Amino acid sequence: MMVELQHSPMTWEEYADRNAGVTFATWIFDATEEDVMKYQYAEGIWFCSDRFHETYNSDADCRVLFHCNDGNIYQTASDDVVDIETNGERKYVRMLKTIDAEARRMLDKFFGRTWPLKQWDGAPTFRQAATIDTPVRVLSEAGRPEIDRWHRNFMYRFPSVPRIVVSAPPGAGKTTEIIEMMRRWHKRALVITFNKGTQETMQQRIQQAGLTADARTLDSLCYDACSRPELMQKWSDWELCNQFWPKSAKFKFGKSGGGRRSSNIIDFRFRHPRAHASICKQHRRLALKGSDWDGEFTSYPVQKIVQSCMTHAACRYVCDQRCSLRAKLDAYDVILVDEMQDLISAQEQRLLFQTSKPVVLVGDPMQAINNFRDDPPCTSCHLEQENAPALSNAIEWYGTWRLDSFTVRFVEERFERRMYSYRAVDDTSEVYWKDELVHAKTLVICRYNKNVVGVAMRYPDMRVVRGDTLAQQLAIAAKDDSMVTPMAKYAQELARSGELETVCQMLRERSVRLADVNDMAAVTTVHQVKGFEYDHCAVHSDLLAPKNRDERNISFVAFTRHRKSLVVMAKSD
Repeated sequence: MMVELQHSPMTWEEYADRNAGVTFATWIFDATEEDVMKYQYAEGIWFCSDRFHETYNSDADCRVLFHCNDGNIYQTASDDVVDIETNGERKYVRMLKTIDAEARRMLDKFFGRTWPLKQWDGAPTFRQAATIDTPVRVLSEAGRPEIDRWHRNFMYRFPSVPRIVVSAPPGAGKTTEIIEMMRRWHKRALVITFNKGTQETMQQRIQQAGLTADARTLDSLCYDACSRPELMQKWSDWELCNQFWPKSAKFKFGKSGGGRRSSNIIDFRFRHPRAHASICKQHRRLALKGSDWDGEFTSYPVQKIVQSCMTHAACRYVCDQRCSLRAKLDAYDVILVDEMQDLISAQEQRLLFQTSKPVVLVGDPMQAINNFRDDPPCTSCHLEQENAPALSNAIEWYGTWRLDSFTVRFVEERFERRMYSYRAVDDTSEVYWKDELVHAKTLVICRYNKNVVGVAMRYPDMRVVRGDTLAQQLAIAAKDDSMVTPMAKYAQELARSGELETVCQMLRERSVRLADVNDMAAVTTVHQVKGFEYDHCAVHSDLLAPKNRDERNISFVAFTRHRKSLVVMAKSD
């Protein structure tokens, strides 16, 4: 048995040598001149600034303690020094916890009533531990498993602040954790999801768990708050013109009119009502004869659409202007937002935060791949987006059950996303860099619809996720030369070459729902598979060179869908 008081730094080799042959060891490192901080987001956890910078392994027969400048002795919660960021400041810390019963017994035996020692010649002035009251980010590999566990446990407490943000990596079990939070809180909860598909899935999970919580979309809440209008429209540009200008619709939809892109411009204005807009010469022709259309909310037909709440975008606008969601949200004890990265535009935040109840936002900023919704629909108009307010610092989770340790390291190197794999060391995945598929039943993920068609043509037995919808979109886009999206350009190329009908027929014949993709080969775009996972996946070469942050996020989602193997379809030189 050995109790060792250590004042000066020592290497892990020296530490190991001193422990050799010792049956039971207790080390007490002197940290009385270092800062010690209590961590608000983990019960019974402290961080001590570390000057030793070494790994000191501990186990049932060897305990490592730190005597800190608040006069207390704590036990290490991990063997390594941990690199963290708190309030924008980087620190190297030792993570500490309350000493266990065996360490306490040893100190009682060795020191009697004199521990922890408070005064001696040259002793520093002890002071109360500071508090870290914002979530820390773990920059090193060391510390991720522990912080992940503590941060998850923290969320099982009912929120005591108005808003909490949780950032979780792919495969972190977000839905499972949301269900567990609600189970432990014993409160009336509402989960807000991005779309109807995710709402139905969440409601099913809630029912399976035996909970009474509700899952809704923002659109459904706004629809209810607007007294459930009878006719909800989703106009094409032609349908909009024909609805509001039946006598001049043909002219307005022609090349000299402003009908094309008009529906998207109106929806854009509803999503960004507080931003500046200046309408181009072409779209000013939407107004009645003798005046210019300015896109303002008092203009025709915008005012009429608002008055009758004729679209979901109009319902959101009305609820934003009138704070109509407050009563509906306040009927619950807590609001949870799933996949929050898709629901935090400026307007969406105003809608969500109308409530006086706590709001918990769970998601992953690096999986924000729907920002294209806010791209200005006309390059000639000057349409500004509202700047979304910054959210509070996120409580980060690091653990993933989907990805193995090798893939985690590969993804971190490529995308700088810090993660930790909960899969067993021998439960490994395969990553290949080649232009051929390795497994027949592989899900190929593309960035662009053009390449979805190309992959489907290359592999005759491969199904196409929502191929019927893609065929319909290509047929519509081929007829509208005002559309400037990549899909529209491709549709027009197919039309000019006479291949459009053949391609559309193939897509319709091989169409499959994403929910039915199981034990088969299929191809899809990345925007359809967020939240989906598959044993064998392949990433198309059009996802390998992202040019900006939005494209990086899209690539990141594609690289994190597989469980067993990933083929990176890099073209050979």
